[in-house]
Amino acid sequence: MQNTISLIYTPLFFQLITKTFKPDYIFDVGSMDGSQSIRLKKMSNLSNIIAFEANPDNYKEMLTNKLLLKNNIRIVHNAVWNENKEITFFLENKSKNKGISSIRQRNSGSEGSTEYIIDATRLDTFIKKENINNKKLMLWIDTESAGYEVLEGIQDVKEDVRFIHVEVETKQFWKNQKTQDDVISLMENMEFILIAKGKLIYNQRDLIFVNKNYYSEYRKEKRKIFFNYRIIRFVQKNGGVLYRKMVVKFLR
Repeated sequence: MQNTISLIYTPLFFQLITKTFKPDYIFDVGSMDGSQSIRLKKMSNLSNIIAFEANPDNYKEMLTNKLLLKNNIRIVHNAVWNENKEITFFLENKSKNKGISSIRQRNSGSEGSTEYIIDATRLDTFIKKENINNKKLMLWIDTESAGYEVLEGIQDVKEDVRFIHVEVETKQFWKNQKTQDDVISLMENMEFILIAKGKLIYNQRDLIFVNKNYYSEYRKEKRKIFFNYRIIRFVQKNGGVLYRKMVVKFLR
């Protein structure tokens, strides 16, 4: 099966996919502050969104976020992994970046971390416990080194997962982490097709995959999605107030 891999701004493209296909559930894994959950909720108001956040400080802030509460976004204080067990989460002590902590220790660049024990869950286990299998699912994964293991944990529900947006690295920033090629190989073995790549920035980029069994449905809508994507990107780069009004209206 031939497929052209597009180098694009993947967050916008994934939002347009969400707006087009309107899944039953979206899982925001490694949510940090819930901002992506809110954006995706705007794209598909009837979709149920579950945000996973392992960082205890981020989780506490999310619980008081009025926009998350207003949009009925469920917040779960779990790490997502390829096993169901307690796991060590390394909280970076001095970094102002709320999203830099991880379940792995950094190879370099850390100014010290605090070990935090948290429950980890496989997504397929969570989904079955919640009785939400056999639904249309989409995943947004941004877990700072653990994307591969998160994806290993969907094995038993992979037929329900339509689209996946995942952050990957081309260099090992964390100890024993899997990198981009490992993730692509895993997805191919699980019969997902790579349809888009984000720009490589500091050895990190985002990838979008579609379930092989849903690829024909994606192809039917692909031209329209790209058309809307190009219009929005053009206006973003060339518009002022007009851009804000047009894009905000369209993306509602």
